[in-house]
Amino acid sequence: MLFLHFRFVIKYIFKNTGKHLGMTKKFEPRVENAIKNYIAKFKKEINVIDVYLFGSYAKGNYHNDSDIDIAVISDQFKGNCIEDRLLLMRLRRDIDLRIEPHPFRPEDFTDENPFVKEIKEYGIRIQC
Repeated sequence: MLFLHFRFVIKYIFKNTGKHLGMTKKFEPRVENAIKNYIAKFKKEINVIDVYLFGSYAKGNYHNDSDIDIAVISDQFKGNCIEDRLLLMRLRRDIDLRIEPHPFRPEDFTDENPFVKEIKEYGIRIQC
């Protein structure tokens, strides 16, 4: 599992080995700020249980046109993926349109879902 702190530094914790490695990774300040501002904005609207950055930014193989995949876990989501996603997409409008939100209810964010399992395994858990 990986953790992101908003000091432009990510410390890697490898789930399989349980080891802390002294590796750090930096993102462009505009990406870091976009993530930080987006989370602050949706936390005003919904109760957030957990947030993960995943996809190319978490894996480190992003490019200028990469979207910023963010999984948001909240007990306030209704389970209607389109409705929940529209709420999160509306909130990103004036921050960064590359943000690609993925809403999950806690009961749906389980390892039985292969997509969720991948997010947990390779994503970066954001402390917020």
